[in-house]
Amino acid sequence: MAIYIPKPEPIEVYQWLKNGDIPGDGVINNINSGAIVGRHPSYNDFTGAQHCPNCGVAMGKHGILLKMIVPDPSIVPNRVICPGDWVRFHRDHKKRILNYSIVLAKDLHERYVDLATLPMPLTEKSL
Repeated sequence: MAIYIPKPEPIEVYQWLKNGDIPGDGVINNINSGAIVGRHPSYNDFTGAQHCPNCGVAMGKHGILLKMIVPDPSIVPNRVICPGDWVRFHRDHKKRILNYSIVLAKDLHERYVDLATLPMPLTEKSL
């Protein structure tokens, strides 16, 4: 009997810390809200001082994932992005962006390995 594990699939992620951190967001001098990750509705509201139950940071410093395609309308996805979370770009074989999703900071380091931290494989050129 043979046991197989799935091949790891590399993913493209960008860390979101503030408005405008995602490539293609279209933020100019932090005046407007991003097209992919917008400001949280409580950004300029008195409710923005409430703390997030997940990270403890004020809700006014959070973002909302605006461009997300949900295949099943009965599923309500988490669209709130905490500072430090990652936005995953889903691309097809021609590198076109198909969808975006949120990867929590704690989940990213549990499920994935940063390729920059891996040792380089030995090849004839590196010897």
